[in-house]
Amino acid sequence: MRFCRYSLPLVTRGLRRHLGYKSLVKISNLVNLPVVPPLTASIGITQRCNSKCYYCDVWKLPNYIIDPTIEELGVIFYSLKNLGVKVVTLSGGEPLLRKDLEEIVSVVSNSGMRAQIVTNGILLSKERIIKLVRSGLDCVTLSLDATDPEIYQKLRGVSFKTVEQAFGSLIYAKERNPEMDVAISCVINRYNITKLVRLVEEVTNLSGGKVLINFQSYEKVLGRISDDLIPTSETLPLLVEEIEKLIEMKKQGFPITNSIVFLKWIPEFLIHDKMPHDFRCSAAYTGVHVWADLQLRPCSQLPPIADLRKDNLEDVWFSREFKRQRVRMKQGKCRGCLLFCHTEQTLYEWADILYKIPPKQNTRG
Repeated sequence: MRFCRYSLPLVTRGLRRHLGYKSLVKISNLVNLPVVPPLTASIGITQRCNSKCYYCDVWKLPNYIIDPTIEELGVIFYSLKNLGVKVVTLSGGEPLLRKDLEEIVSVVSNSGMRAQIVTNGILLSKERIIKLVRSGLDCVTLSLDATDPEIYQKLRGVSFKTVEQAFGSLIYAKERNPEMDVAISCVINRYNITKLVRLVEEVTNLSGGKVLINFQSYEKVLGRISDDLIPTSETLPLLVEEIEKLIEMKKQGFPITNSIVFLKWIPEFLIHDKMPHDFRCSAAYTGVHVWADLQLRPCSQLPPIADLRKDNLEDVWFSREFKRQRVRMKQGKCRGCLLFCHTEQTLYEWADILYKIPPKQNTRG
């Protein structure tokens, strides 16, 4: 414990002079120790949500847990910085429901880490996004599953007009702050599998290519007896055809962030729940996952292993319990997922870039 907690960061810094991030991930998996520093952290800052997404049950909960305080989050951000995290995603629920979001973003930014949010866009006005950018926000990802108003309404439970104004706010902020990243994230499911190409075309045309596009596969929700968001086997050819078109569009220069390999994995996983052959999960090495109850999870899909209101994140990261969980995940002893943040190999290339950049300084005014 003592060796891992205090010596591994020194070992990691030495190895990084000679090895890329992907190699460090392989070493970590081989020796069952977090030699690689976690690249990203997903931190839930609220469980509250003002959307009614068809594939999410959070908004149905009778009571929400109390939002973590800025002081509690500050302790976690300090540990994330010490661990070597470069990117902090503030999620929910809906993060824009927090009136002190600007202050939270500022704490992350002033810690030298990139701050980003994932939002449904209902509260994403031009005024709010500019305030967030001035606080140090580096990236905004807008959830957008379709440009067809009826499909969007079905999947998100709110009017398409809300996402139209949010998309306008994204472009507005990008034009005034070219250095920031703006993106949309689309969850592929039964209702939009033939609308993906149209989504890319319309987003690219409206934004002039300034908005990045990320695709995710719908994940089965545990406990649902009938899940009609999963396409039928008969629709597999349609989805494969749509994915092939997306791959060609990516090759042509459309701003699709997914790798070609990741896109090819989606049809079989979504329809047949089939993980890629010989895939080995490294999520418990490359990312930190904390929900709004401040419970630390090996990944976003697994039960918690520590309560960060009581336990120190850095100690837990190097603990024997976390080591056991990493081994189980590597052996495939979980239900499997195709989440972008867990399985997209291009994140390793992104890591090599980020770890060469000096700690950021928030100079936006």
